[in-house]
Amino acid sequence: PETACPHLVSFTQHRCLKECVRRMRIPAIRRFLLVSGMVIVIVICLTIFGNQGYFMIQVSEEKGAVDSTFKNTLLPLSVQSSQGPVARSTSMQSTETMPTHHSQLSKNTSASFNKPTSENLTSSRNTFSLSDIKNMFGRILPTKKCGNGTLTFKERICTKYENMRFMKNSPDKVALASFPGSGNTWSRLLLEELTGYFTGSRYHDKKLMCTGLIGEGIKDSSVLAAKTHAIEKNYTKVIYLFRNPWHSFLSFYTYTVVHDHEASLARSKITIPDLNFNKYYARWNNLWNYYVFSGDFTFHLLNYDLLKINLEWELTKVVQFIGLDLNEDKLKCLVENQLKTTAYKRSGQYDFPYSKAQASRIQSWIDEKRDQLEMLGINLTLWVW
Repeated sequence: PETACPHLVSFTQHRCLKECVRRMRIPAIRRFLLVSGMVIVIVICLTIFGNQGYFMIQVSEEKGAVDSTFKNTLLPLSVQSSQGPVARSTSMQSTETMPTHHSQLSKNTSASFNKPTSENLTSSRNTFSLSDIKNMFGRILPTKKCGNGTLTFKERICTKYENMRFMKNSPDKVALASFPGSGNTWSRLLLEELTGYFTGSRYHDKKLMCTGLIGEGIKDSSVLAAKTHAIEKNYTKVIYLFRNPWHSFLSFYTYTVVHDHEASLARSKITIPDLNFNKYYARWNNLWNYYVFSGDFTFHLLNYDLLKINLEWELTKVVQFIGLDLNEDKLKCLVENQLKTTAYKRSGQYDFPYSKAQASRIQSWIDEKRDQLEMLGINLTLWVW
């Protein structure tokens, strides 16, 4: 039959009904195949032509860049011991001497890396396409977070972005652990400039990712060290960054209000609510107990307050702990330009923000842990408001 078959109700007309149904199905199948083909073609076109579009990244020109080789000039510090948490720490303050008990780090354990190539650079300007970023760093920044336009990265004084790289075949998975507000992001910037390796993070902070810290969200051995403010396992080494608690509690409270790593509160008189303070105190205590006092980790103590005073010595100890050779020229560059390295640092003066009860709890913790802290070489005279 040439038309529809609703009137065919007899089984004797079964053949006609079967032929009718076949003819009705063919146009539907053809339409389905046509639409599917069009969708596939569109997806292929978007994939091909989308990768040709430019995801521009504007970075500042490097000032006073240096080109030198890493030199083996420093003795590696002890990185592991079985004598408990104090013996396992490799942290010494700037007033202390280098420890005489050290184990030689094998050159075979030095982390290798993927060297970025210059063949795919789009021009002499510091701008890159999506394919450039992928070829150089093995990663493409998400356009949903960073957008498709031009990005302005934080200024790198001693290492250009195109000379940065991720680590490869690193024997260690290193954590950069700290209480929030202890200078973790600023420390990451310094370590990246000094070593030329990207640092990572267990978090996905789009502001940090889109301004130059493209290791956000990566916490495996491909990054120099992974930022964390939480209790985590599966790290072979821990750099525990700490700061005067009177300042770190205030810094964290400021971040929770302004949600920015550089902005400060407009007013100088601040009172930290008890609800916030109680959470901060518990978190501060738990992080110290887990990463330092438990003795479960091979750790290095990085003092933020001393880092500001003696940048050269503190960074030298960190690089030794990780097991990398030190680039003395880049270290000198960082020291000479320390005042210019203002990214991810807050400014501002505040009145004493703690109530009498809050201040008593902080001071009680310091007094309770005083012996352990001093055995670790921490100068508690710096822990004042």
